[in-house]
Formats: sequence, C-alpha cells, structure tokens
Amino acid sequence: MSCDDCDFVELTLYGNSSYALKIQLFAEEDKEPIINEKGNYSYDKNNSILILDKYGFRFRISGNKLYYLDKSNKYYQEEFLIKE
Repeated sequence: MSCDDCDFVELTLYGNSSYALKIQLFAEEDKEPIINEKGNYSYDKNNSILILDKYGFRFRISGNKLYYLDKSNKYYQEEFLIKE
C-alpha cells in the first residue's frame, strides 16, 4: 500500500471471507498510532483482485505479493509479501 504515514500494514484473511487489517502509523500527536479494522472481503478470481469492504481498499495478487490499487486500478510499485 502506498502510505507515507504508515510504519507497517498487516492484513489477515480468513476462510469465511472476513479480514483483519492493522495499520501502524508513525507517531504523530494528532493521530492514533494504530488502526484496527475488521470486515469482509471479496475476490475477483479472473483479475486476481482482492477487495476489502471498508474504505474500498483493492489489491492485485501476483504470485506471493500484493499490490495496492488506486481507484483507476493502477498499482503502486511498492509490494507486500504474502505470508502463509
């Protein structure tokens, strides 16, 4: 994900189409340091796109990497490794 304010992002997917998203922000006085979100995801198998229901986050899956997609489906060069 392209996140200039993020220290790290952790996304956990569960078999029942739910997820847990944890974002650790760099410490700033006016921001909460950790964002925890839970919700449901869908997967577009034809295009290898993972869609989270909260905030509309979208990722392209390629091999064992995730790429954050913007609203025009362009992805950022920064990648995230998928851990099993």
